Amino acid sequence: PGVLGPAGKLALPLLQRTIGRRVARTMPSYVHETLLGMAEGAGLDPQMLVDGGTMPDSLMWVASRLMRVRGHGPAVAHRIALELGCTSAVAWGDATTDGAMLHARNFDYHGVGCWPSTKTLIFHEPDDGMRYVSMAAAGIPLGGITAMNEAGITLTVHQHMFTDRTRLGGLPIGIGGDLVMRHATDLDEAQEILESHRPIGCWTYVITDGRRREGMFFEENPEARAVHRFGADGDGGTAGYANIYLDEELGKTEVSLYGSYWRHNEGRHRRVNALLEERAGELDPQGMASILGDTGSTDCRVKDSIAMVMTVGSVVFRPEDGMVWVGTGEAPTSHGTFEPFSLVTEDHAPEYG
Repeated sequence: PGVLGPAGKLALPLLQRTIGRRVARTMPSYVHETLLGMAEGAGLDPQMLVDGGTMPDSLMWVASRLMRVRGHGPAVAHRIALELGCTSAVAWGDATTDGAMLHARNFDYHGVGCWPSTKTLIFHEPDDGMRYVSMAAAGIPLGGITAMNEAGITLTVHQHMFTDRTRLGGLPIGIGGDLVMRHATDLDEAQEILESHRPIGCWTYVITDGRRREGMFFEENPEARAVHRFGADGDGGTAGYANIYLDEELGKTEVSLYGSYWRHNEGRHRRVNALLEERAGELDPQGMASILGDTGSTDCRVKDSIAMVMTVGSVVFRPEDGMVWVGTGEAPTSHGTFEPFSLVTEDHAPEYG
């Protein structure tokens, strides 16, 4: 509430009762059942959990309306001040020491005071679908943001905040990716699932197939989408992503509202790709984790730093054998020890280092 000033305590509940309720109507029944079950088990108000699940799309919708009406408003100004953004790094084939595909990710978001301290790794065993593992925080039961399934598919999501192309009535963020984790066994199936739903906001999914050693950037807004595939040549390579559309037409919808923030997005994108290319051939899980912890240029903390003040979650996936290393400690979590876990055993796997 403090972000929006004195009116925040009234504005946010009103937002949840209006926009949030409209977002919730498009949630599949299994999502509502999941939230209800978690609420009952934890003794919480179910509506509070639903409101939390609809918050990302609701705030993006409000921010986009402010851009159209009067330029950047309080929500966007807050985003600028936080220097938010996420970074993904992928390496495979001759770029890694053993040829296996590695998918690393920093999740940068609100909640420095609660996300790292309630960091949660969830092993999912749905009645309808495959087993998968997701990395989030307590109270986030879906696997549509940062996850890996037993077919070797990994998924991370990036938000595109500075665009006014949001539209209510689509599928809330987190659910499309969760459906991918449950049902996709390759990139074609993942793409088909994502294309069958219209989003509310503007997002990019970074998805890899660890067994075929291929990947894709699936960029979208409610009006358009673009797919960039990589790795099909079989040799190997690297790919990095931040928070800027690669597709030219989607890129035209992004607004450079604040120069320093925009340059930071571009700086992270250049930095992660430069480090991947520079270290190609020597990359292993440790090397990918070190890229997530990179602080960039020393002359400016936010010029091109990959490890950020708001980095509340960090992982390195090795989907070929179902391994995931999770960054521990406080933000930036990419500066903590990365603990190994196995989707195969659904347990801590200290023998993997």
